[in-house]
Amino acid sequence: MAPNPLQKTFTSSPPEISSSKHLIAGLLTTVHGLEELSSDRRYVSCLWLLHPRLGNQDMMAPLAKSIISAWNKKLAKSGSKDSPGLITVSLDQRNHGSRMVDPIANGDWRSGDEQHAQDMFSAFHGTQLDTSDLITYLSAYVFPHNEHILVDHMALGISLGGHCAWQCALHDPRITTVVVVIGCPDYINLMKQRARLSKRDSWWKTSSPGAEFLGSVDFPHGLVEAVKTYDPAGMFIGTNRNSTEHYLDPTPEQQRTLISLMERTLKGKRILNMAGGDDKLVPYAQGNAFLSWFKRAIGPDGWFEQGDIHFEDHIYDGVGHAMSRDMVNDATAFIIHSLNEWETKKPAFKKPRRMSRI
Repeated sequence: MAPNPLQKTFTSSPPEISSSKHLIAGLLTTVHGLEELSSDRRYVSCLWLLHPRLGNQDMMAPLAKSIISAWNKKLAKSGSKDSPGLITVSLDQRNHGSRMVDPIANGDWRSGDEQHAQDMFSAFHGTQLDTSDLITYLSAYVFPHNEHILVDHMALGISLGGHCAWQCALHDPRITTVVVVIGCPDYINLMKQRARLSKRDSWWKTSSPGAEFLGSVDFPHGLVEAVKTYDPAGMFIGTNRNSTEHYLDPTPEQQRTLISLMERTLKGKRILNMAGGDDKLVPYAQGNAFLSWFKRAIGPDGWFEQGDIHFEDHIYDGVGHAMSRDMVNDATAFIIHSLNEWETKKPAFKKPRRMSRI
């Protein structure tokens, strides 16, 4: 079963920050930081915290307190009233915590979940949809007297939450900053490795190992279509791949289609990807082909260099499937940088940003 990536992250308790439970759009959520917002601070940013597999929203509390405390300390030092305040919201992923239906469905093939690939992808994709729905209604619940204006949304996800955070970046234009912790942007590569290591018949009992995995009972055609629609690598690379280690750059004709897709999904966003160098459960190698392709596309002389995507990709030596203290520090610095940048982007938030379904 999946380890708890936050088990050893905080050796001491972060400063106390207010928290409250809210039932929003039928979902139980935990909101941190409301009481710390001063009445004269008009604008507020929200950081959505997405927990790991087998976890729940409560386990994200130390991270919420740590990040809010760091930002509030900076606000107090600067004395600025134009900078946004910060709150965090955590929710239970589907089939977790208050939403638990069947714990077996949160396992993997080795632990007895025969539908592991379907169960995991549909769960975190569903949580992405839930997050977008909650974004729509959040201010109506936490600021019922219009005390503050929510102007920006960010997401940070760990493990299962990291997979979800990638989808938040792609599928909700209101989310402008995303931090992915030990998550994978290439679901097919991740599941291929697990099927091979789990000795699944769908991988080994074929004419060539793995050749018929996609479309098998372990990765049915319906799941293949969902991955093509919602997964980062599935959307941009597709599912018919000759290699799991290197993805070819698109032809000029393919670039025209991909540029339009990139503009609709990721243009102008900030993404921090963090991986453990010794992670065996979600190895960096399983996402490396896509990440290398992505960095070539948005980097200097890349075919989407003009997309204004700020992407950082960090591997932490000696870290397994966990969020280390260095990761916490780097995530906090990345989020604070986004909050600082909000001043230059403030005019863009005067009007609501409409979601587009892709």
